[in-house]
Amino acid sequence: MCGIVGLFNRERPVQHSDEECMERVLNRIAYRGPDGFELWRCEKVLLGHRRLSIIDLSDAGAQPFEIAEMGLVISFNGEIYNFKELRELLISHGYTFRSHSDTEVILLAYDYYGGEFLRHLHGMFAFCLFDRRRNRAILARDRMGEKPLYYYFDANRFILASEIKVFHAFPEIELAIDIQSVKAFFSLQYIPGTSSIYTEVKRLPAGVMLELNLDKWNLSQHKYWSLQECLNKHVSTPEEIDYAISESVKQRLVADVEVGLLLSGGIDSALLASYAHDHGAKLRVFTARFDEANLDESKYARQVSDHLGFQRVVVPGGQLTPETFDQIIFHGDELLGDPACVPTFLLSREISKHLKVVLSGEGADELFWGYDTYRFEKVWRWLLWLRGVLSRVSGFQHAVSDWETSSQVPAGLTRLGKLLSAKYDIGAARWTSVFADHTVGRLIPSGNDNGQISYLREIEQRVVELTRHMDSFNASLSVDLLYWLPDDLLMKVDRMTMAHSVETRAPYLDPDLISKVLVLPWKNKLRGDRGKFVLRKFVERRFPGAVGRSLAWRRKHGFEVPVNSWLRQNLRECVDDRLSPVRLAKSGLLNVAFATKVKESFYSSSVDTPLRRKVWLLLCFQTWYELHETGFGFR
Repeated sequence: MCGIVGLFNRERPVQHSDEECMERVLNRIAYRGPDGFELWRCEKVLLGHRRLSIIDLSDAGAQPFEIAEMGLVISFNGEIYNFKELRELLISHGYTFRSHSDTEVILLAYDYYGGEFLRHLHGMFAFCLFDRRRNRAILARDRMGEKPLYYYFDANRFILASEIKVFHAFPEIELAIDIQSVKAFFSLQYIPGTSSIYTEVKRLPAGVMLELNLDKWNLSQHKYWSLQECLNKHVSTPEEIDYAISESVKQRLVADVEVGLLLSGGIDSALLASYAHDHGAKLRVFTARFDEANLDESKYARQVSDHLGFQRVVVPGGQLTPETFDQIIFHGDELLGDPACVPTFLLSREISKHLKVVLSGEGADELFWGYDTYRFEKVWRWLLWLRGVLSRVSGFQHAVSDWETSSQVPAGLTRLGKLLSAKYDIGAARWTSVFADHTVGRLIPSGNDNGQISYLREIEQRVVELTRHMDSFNASLSVDLLYWLPDDLLMKVDRMTMAHSVETRAPYLDPDLISKVLVLPWKNKLRGDRGKFVLRKFVERRFPGAVGRSLAWRRKHGFEVPVNSWLRQNLRECVDDRLSPVRLAKSGLLNVAFATKVKESFYSSSVDTPLRRKVWLLLCFQTWYELHETGFGFR
């Protein structure tokens, strides 16, 4: 895992000042790759790389990686899990290698397959490949968006980076905040889709290749993978799923350093541990210990590790301090209001003391329908007509917005009101929304958009588009695969783990497995009130007797973090200080009176209410905004 940056000039040759700027950037993001630091340049191109050595630890695997005789150079972040198979194929066709790295395989696969080379890469990746002979650059991101990549393009410059805060290092770029992105953040707790928090900086979408033609100085974009193309295959069976997970785990155990496993005690990680054991791995497994009883799953994790004979390392979940909170917002990069960033950050900090690669269960819930809210969505699909009626009733939306700022209205009634008054049908994303879409208009009244939130309209349109390929329930749940997973969960994992130079590998996101799960019959995902049905059966089969039944059929343990106590105790001074009217007014984006009302309503009640998530987002936004104002230390 690494950090990449790049600069392409249209006319002006690269200057010494460009190199100095790039070196400052690479020094600032050393946490993404503390094992190496390199720059590569030609007349108008400058590529930079921070290396976290995982495959081929020698200097032969250093980056940017160049094959001079082919005119190819690459700066690459990620892992190609099928690189050994590709390497053997390429050798059989006459190619020779000077390293044992997966990086070199990408370049030679590009030379062999041409424009179709991305379809042959299985892994998590974001890279910039420069083809000097054709005078073009290719940027690409993996199918599910595990690895990030941002870019800026104008009449004279093209700049790319792993993290968006890096663009503060280039003073000529105007980093204006995109109001629509801020609105989306307060609605969803993350920014979905292809745009970013800055109007001039774009996020490369998952499964997309972007080509910069340096002769014509234009960009063209090609989607090399889509969810829809997986739906044309034959219906898969549980046996095929079993084999695909096993093979995915096997590939992700390949490394020249020790690989560990995040073991929560849930279905997903228990299965990963079992498959790893099948392949002869002697893993150290890492389990977080929390003081709060509702967070602690160590009993179940111990059952798994004892059965498989794995060494278990119990690490403290840690305490949230104001200093740690600020670090989390800094490393979050864009606006990211997922409170689970906190335990992920703290856990990664402890893991980094032991090793730098771990397996994790991201994606299983979205693929195998594990969330309880998916059962709610199944019922809700029958009530959508009622939303269509009530959302147009005069005054109803305003009343619901009042409920959202009250500590007296029951949480269930507020949730129902949000569902019934929503302007947009955003599928399964509705269940994780924070502020109702119309309430966001009261919090952020600026803009000439008539209260519209373009990102939510995009999600609604995507749901409609998906119904041409699948039933409406499937289409609704697929929204989480396309938005929630890449733009919240995987962003959280990348930023919080890489903050401590830890690489996380997600076996459930293997492309072969995904294509099979998408055509797996419903009954193997959701049966009755139990999601992940086929995975539960696998666990029951793989673990003995009562242990297997206990692991397989207990209720999903929602990862609820203690936001309420954090805001009332750990971060109370931060809230009072940063959410004061004077500081709230600095951005010029928020309705200060409305934001203050939300905060005061939360603290007026001693009980836990949904207002905690709203205050949390306000605190995240204000902290992020003040970092933005200082250039995140890159200026």
